[in-house]
Amino acid sequence: MAEGTAARLDPDFQMLDALQPYAEQLTRAQLSLPALARRWARAGADTGALLTELPATLSRLRHLLEDGGFEVHLRATELEPLVGRAERVGNRVVAGMIAAALIGGIGTLVGGNTKWRSREGVLIGAGTGTIGALGGYLLWTLRRRRPRP
Repeated sequence: MAEGTAARLDPDFQMLDALQPYAEQLTRAQLSLPALARRWARAGADTGALLTELPATLSRLRHLLEDGGFEVHLRATELEPLVGRAERVGNRVVAGMIAAALIGGIGTLVGGNTKWRSREGVLIGAGTGTIGALGGYLLWTLRRRRPRP
């Protein structure tokens, strides 16, 4: 967007030429010897901590596996809110896609074909009504799923 705006203001403007000095400065700062030394020092400290904790962690894992491993318990009641939310999101995505297709289709018909321009009000009204019906359906399904106090 910035490059398009700049091109409209000055057709000879080149975004890459303007950004190159900043990119070079950033690259020099990131790859300088002090910056690399700081990163290596942090990585060395992290590696040391990991190697210090590794034997105890492996021992606990070995004991866990020798005792029969681990179990995962999943209750269906814990999944119901997640499934309901996923269904609502899916409904909204589908409704949005249908609304976008209607808007795009009406725009294409009205903008490209002179035959449909005389019916532009009817098409826009039908599209708006359909979008309103989709919105009403989503509201109705949302209200229906909410638990009553």
